[in-house]
Amino acid sequence: YCRRQAKPPQGLCQSALGENSFLTPNMGITEFRVFGPDGPVTAAVGEDIVLSCHLSPRMSAEKMEVRWFRDTVTSYVHLYEYGKDQFDQQMPDYHGRTELLKAGISDGDVPLRIVNIRLSDEGQYRCLVQDGTFHEEAVLELKVAASGSAPHIFVEGHQDGGIRVVCQSGRWYPKPEVLWRGLSGQPLSFANETKSEEEHGFFEINNSIIIMENSNQNLSCSLRNTYLNQEKESITFYISGQLPSKLQSLILNRKKKKSDFNLIKAHCGNNSEPTPVLSPLRPLVNPPPVAKYQSVSKIG
Repeated sequence: YCRRQAKPPQGLCQSALGENSFLTPNMGITEFRVFGPDGPVTAAVGEDIVLSCHLSPRMSAEKMEVRWFRDTVTSYVHLYEYGKDQFDQQMPDYHGRTELLKAGISDGDVPLRIVNIRLSDEGQYRCLVQDGTFHEEAVLELKVAASGSAPHIFVEGHQDGGIRVVCQSGRWYPKPEVLWRGLSGQPLSFANETKSEEEHGFFEINNSIIIMENSNQNLSCSLRNTYLNQEKESITFYISGQLPSKLQSLILNRKKKKSDFNLIKAHCGNNSEPTPVLSPLRPLVNPPPVAKYQSVSKIG
């Protein structure tokens, strides 16, 4: 391979035979191919993942060089060479977080374990195996995901003749799908656009809808991570009546108990005004700050 290249890839064609070893014929070397996963691999933030890689036909890789890298071969994720792991030029982000699993190395299995997955680990990885001057590699993709906090729903106030209700959650990756559900759990069919802001790479979600006054409505909000196929749903609550002008903001506690489905009224000091009823609720707590970005949709 290297002898056919006008400019051999730096670092790939240099072996223990010397700097110009790429000119040496591959005499006595059995050629092989390197295979990784058929499709992208998904890992959750904070968990461990094993990236598979093996030779075909099956043969021992104990005396070969196994190099896991991303963009450049000289700065590697993990390197196995001369029968042992090498860490001199390992990428700093992977110090203490990688392990070449050697249980099947005699059969050509050279998978890499990465512990405590981070958002920055997402992207392409290359598994390169070199025997003398011959080498092959496999390319694979790692997707990283995070299912954030359980969504909270709170009433924010009056807007456009209705009651503005907000669904809020944080630490999601990638940006999740947002779904509002009605009385029987059916999706509420209205145009809905979620805007968010990033914090340390995670998405902070704020999504709001407007419930028209005098419209009784059961509501719940769900967020779904498409990578992990996981969904988190808020507590379901019921709004009835008109929103008092002095009511500022209510937030619902995510924790719910079957024995605690109480009707709680918000008293604003003016008994003449109708009061919304929300159920089931835990005791009210201080309202969160209004998010920088919010999206609004109307339902009747």
